[in-house]
Amino acid sequence: MARSRGVVTSSESPSAVSPRKGNLAWGLLAAAAAALVTVSALARENHPARPEVDLLTRAKVLWADGDLAGAEAAARESLKNHPSDLSASQLLGRILLDAGRAAESRLLFTEVLKQDPKNVQAMRGLGLAYQGLGQLELAASCLSGATGLAPKDARIWRELGLVQKQKGDTWGAMSSLQESLSLDPAQADLTALISDLASAGPEGPGRPVPALATPKVTRTPGAPPDPTQHFPKPATYGR
Repeated sequence: MARSRGVVTSSESPSAVSPRKGNLAWGLLAAAAAALVTVSALARENHPARPEVDLLTRAKVLWADGDLAGAEAAARESLKNHPSDLSASQLLGRILLDAGRAAESRLLFTEVLKQDPKNVQAMRGLGLAYQGLGQLELAASCLSGATGLAPKDARIWRELGLVQKQKGDTWGAMSSLQESLSLDPAQADLTALISDLASAGPEGPGRPVPALATPKVTRTPGAPPDPTQHFPKPATYGR
């Protein structure tokens, strides 16, 4: 068998050297595969799959797409799998609210606030649920509490202003809507609405109309209301 300076020449059959190299390569591959299996098993043990997270994500996507029935089913299944998940209760409450089932959503937001009294989205949702039930004083109280928890959220100030307008509080409505507009100037529709409210005049004699040119209305929101004091007996608001 011919060799030249340790290099296998064309006269040497590859089969004479490949078995050792092949066995070494296969051994390395087998070891690497075993290591991957071990790492994968440890990852599954330390970070088990949470199907309720996938269900919650699915519920959010369906809700955004307008499939309220599908979103409700996914949110309820997620809540069934993980009853202590407040985010699932909140999402289900918003879905029911959009479906026109304010009484059911009120119960969900109530339970969330009992466990987390400073949950701004639950306080906001409860206010909107009361609005849907026609309980405008309670709606304004909850939304006012939500602005105290999230004073930079233009959406909540807007919702509060619309509830105040609905219940005839012209002055409060103008103040809240201007606060919302100052936080989010892109709300062109609020400019016209505030002008309409101003032309109608504030309630009560001698109360000045807030100037539209004022960039920001200083307002100190009240402390968030105690949610346990806003829940009428279940018989009052049956489904």
